[in-house]
Amino acid sequence: MAHFFVFAFGLTLPLFAAIDKTPTVFVKTIERVEMADDISYPARTEAKVNAVVLAETEGVVTKIQAPLGFRVKRRQSLLVIQQTDPVYKYAPAPVPSPVHGVVSLMEVTEGSRVVKGQRLAAVTDPASLRVSVEVPAQDIGSINPDMSAVFEIAGQEKPTAMRLRGISPHVDLATGTATAEFEPADSADSARLRPGMVGKLRLRVNVRQALSVPEDAVVYRKGQTFLRIVEQGKARSVPVVLGRRGRGRVEIARGIKEKMQVIERASGFVSEGEAVKIQTEDLGS
Repeated sequence: MAHFFVFAFGLTLPLFAAIDKTPTVFVKTIERVEMADDISYPARTEAKVNAVVLAETEGVVTKIQAPLGFRVKRRQSLLVIQQTDPVYKYAPAPVPSPVHGVVSLMEVTEGSRVVKGQRLAAVTDPASLRVSVEVPAQDIGSINPDMSAVFEIAGQEKPTAMRLRGISPHVDLATGTATAEFEPADSADSARLRPGMVGKLRLRVNVRQALSVPEDAVVYRKGQTFLRIVEQGKARSVPVVLGRRGRGRVEIARGIKEKMQVIERASGFVSEGEAVKIQTEDLGS
C-alpha cells in the first residue's frame, strides 16, 4: 500500500493524524423520578342494588305483571299470589318491588305454587354498579382512596377509571383476603359496564420519588450488582442495592446519588478506570 507524506520545513509528517481509540459511552444523569408499584386482581362487576323478592304468603301465582327485563318502580306489583284455602276466600295478594330497577330474575311462572319465604324474583339497578375484588392481607396497607385504579375488560380498548368505595377490616381466614369495593370515577362510564362482567382491576400504589435506572444499565458479576458511572472522564464500577422493578426500570435503593452519570451503553468494551468520551441524556427522558 502506498504511503503519502507532506514535506514542510524539512520535516516528514503523516497526512492523517492517529485514530482516537477512546471509547464513547452513552450516559444518563440520575434524577429522582416518580415511581409506583402496579398490582392487579381479578374483578367482577356487581349491581349496588340487587333486591331479592320473597313470598310473604303461600298460594298460587295467578299473574306475572313484570316479566324478566321489565323496568319497575318501587312498590310496583311484580306478580300476584292467590291463596287456595278451601275454607276462607282471600283477596289476591300483589307482590311489590322493594326498589326501582329492572327485573333480573323471575323464578316462578303463572300457575306455580309457592310457600312463605320462597324466592320469587330479583330486581337490579344496572346503572348503579360496583367492582368487587379480594385483596390479599399483605396488600391491604397499600389500598387507599388516593391511589389510581382502572378496570380492564377484554375487548374494551379503554379501561374504566375507578375509585375506592371501601375495604373490609375483616380478613377471611379461609382465603387470607379482605373484600374491597370500587365504583366508576365518572358516572358516565357506568354505561359501558354491565353486572356480571369479569376483568382485571389494576392499581397503582406506593407512589414515591426514587432513583431509578434502565434495567439494561445494571451489571451483574459474581452474584453482585453494579452500575458503571463516569467520574472525571473515566469509567468506574460502583456496587448498588436494587429495589423494586417495573416497566423496564429498576429502583436503586443504595449506592448512587443524584446527578451521577450512569453508563447505559458504550461503543465498545470499557475497562475499569479507562478514559471515555461521553454523550448525555436526561434519565427521565
